[in-house]
Amino acid sequence: MWNIIQSLWSSLALFLSALFFHGMILRSIRENKPNWFINNHQHHIIRYFIGMYYGVLGLYFIWRGLPGEDFGIYTDMLINIILMLNVFSGTGPATIATSIIIIGKLLLGYNPHMQLIYVFFLLSYHFICIQVNTLKISLVRKFILSKLSITPFMLYYLHFKMAIPLQVYAIPKWLFIFTISFICSLILYLAARFIDTSNKQIFELRQSSILDPLTNLANYRHFDTCLRDEYKESTLKQTPLSVIIFDY
Repeated sequence: MWNIIQSLWSSLALFLSALFFHGMILRSIRENKPNWFINNHQHHIIRYFIGMYYGVLGLYFIWRGLPGEDFGIYTDMLINIILMLNVFSGTGPATIATSIIIIGKLLLGYNPHMQLIYVFFLLSYHFICIQVNTLKISLVRKFILSKLSITPFMLYYLHFKMAIPLQVYAIPKWLFIFTISFICSLILYLAARFIDTSNKQIFELRQSSILDPLTNLANYRHFDTCLRDEYKESTLKQTPLSVIIFDY
């Protein structure tokens, strides 16, 4: 049992690292290319890359869950990938990540019969998360509802994978596993929400510092920054620089 907990916590640590790295990249893009979040085409590209990023992370979890590597509940992290992307990034990135994970499961799996069953449950869970995400409820309720909906799959899959009997005497073991799984998902949810909220707040603070609150136009601080940047680029490229000022 403890080797399973160790695998689960190590995969959680890796997932958290991936989340914070993802948040740092998005923060950098927001600061340097804010128009990318306004332009629909570029915003969709960012979202697609997010889906591929977590799809590749899912492939790593699949590989680590293979026999002979680290046979723990790395599969629980695959569920969390689908859950977090549906809650925070939307259907598009979640669908891309789910597709990559399914392909990886079919190609890397050691038991074709179990892999097909697993793929069926992954698709079902993805569609459940999509439906939950359409509900007009808070993020935390979406998270709890989506997490609880995976309970039948966990009972079925872990019963075969870990040989845990569906008997009354095994209830403490099941409760222990479900509690640890929920705690891990809750930690991931809180981390993802913190990263998402802090990135948006930092961007809004940065925008408020360069925009006039009355007219919503760029203020002198923004002009000074732009002029300094253009002057550096003009000096570097040895090109002329002109400034036109209108006063009315």
